[in-house]
Amino acid sequence: MAQQRNIPFSVANRLYYDLPERISDSGSMLKAAKRPAPAGWSDGWIGLYRRLRPIGETLPEQGWKIHISAGIDDASKIVAIVWDYCLQHQISFKFLRSRDALLQNNSKYWPRHASGKFCTLYPEQKSLRNHIEALDARLSKYNAPYILSDIRYADGPIFLRYGAFVNLTCTSSYGEQIPAIRNPAGKLVPDFRRPSVEIPEFVEIPEFLAAFLDQSPALDELPFIIDQTLHISNGGGVYKGRLREDDRPIVVREARPLAGLDSNCRDAVHRLVNEKTALERLSGSRAFPNYSVITRSGSTNILPRSSSMAERC
Repeated sequence: MAQQRNIPFSVANRLYYDLPERISDSGSMLKAAKRPAPAGWSDGWIGLYRRLRPIGETLPEQGWKIHISAGIDDASKIVAIVWDYCLQHQISFKFLRSRDALLQNNSKYWPRHASGKFCTLYPEQKSLRNHIEALDARLSKYNAPYILSDIRYADGPIFLRYGAFVNLTCTSSYGEQIPAIRNPAGKLVPDFRRPSVEIPEFVEIPEFLAAFLDQSPALDELPFIIDQTLHISNGGGVYKGRLREDDRPIVVREARPLAGLDSNCRDAVHRLVNEKTALERLSGSRAFPNYSVITRSGSTNILPRSSSMAERC
């Protein structure tokens, strides 16, 4: 949505649009953002990210990149592990510079295709599996938000996406310059960045990763049917649906853990629990909807309720 694309440019100044890297986050800078670059490494900044790369390295144009997400409280620990690992194995990487930057990245209306991406690694493809398994051994204990555009490896904070490693662009049907990757014929084609997993048809999925490709919960196992999306954000969605048992109309609220953060770092699940508590206290009043229990489906929490307030969602 166009509105979501504008959000990053509204965080640095309340009066007018500005570059997101101009946010006042000096008080929340991560230690890793202030560490000197090691000898033999180039150092630079890309927006809110600090980038480090072995001097003399030539990155391939594209491949499977590794994204690592993080909860606010674990960010410093995770980036320290990533820093040490990448230096040891000579892997180019970048990471968000501050807690405030991570808070914005996981906020409710940050562009959904980019949300959750705390660290990005650009490994040699021949060693991809080894790096993934080694990082998982170090990071699997950390809870982290889901990255919608990527394939999640196991149950930890490691995600993978095939895309450009360098700045490649092509012209869209609207005449805009957009991110690109190169197909086998050498032609630059769009590198679509959307809040869902999209793998180019010419890309072979590594065997070790294929098992994690479809991690979506089975919708037919839920006690309701979704008919329409009423609202969507990083925190989850609000949907119009029906109960399977009697076709009764309901509104379903979805909440993603550690995502959709507000200014107090409270996630969508925290707000969903608050809503359930409020509905509990108001139960019995005809002015408020009835609610069901909060259930967990895949990586999200769900609260079905009667549809009496559907038009207000």
